[in-house]
Amino acid sequence: DSCMEDTCETQDDIRRMRQLLDGLPARERQIILLRYGLSGQPPLTQLETAKLLQISRSYVSRLEKKALTKLYSRLGEK
Repeated sequence: DSCMEDTCETQDDIRRMRQLLDGLPARERQIILLRYGLSGQPPLTQLETAKLLQISRSYVSRLEKKALTKLYSRLGEK
């Protein structure tokens, strides 16, 4: 996985992404930040994220999918 910020072409894209992330529940936001390296650290695997948050890998997977669905839906509302 590469850092998601690398794929954002402009500062506006990064600002919009941060606004969308701020609209997520805290746990979902934290998982997205960790998984995609958006907090200034390298991206973590689902297993690494699960160990850090002391939850199961499958729960990380479910929350990540739920969060990404919300983000994609909100991107379509531009």
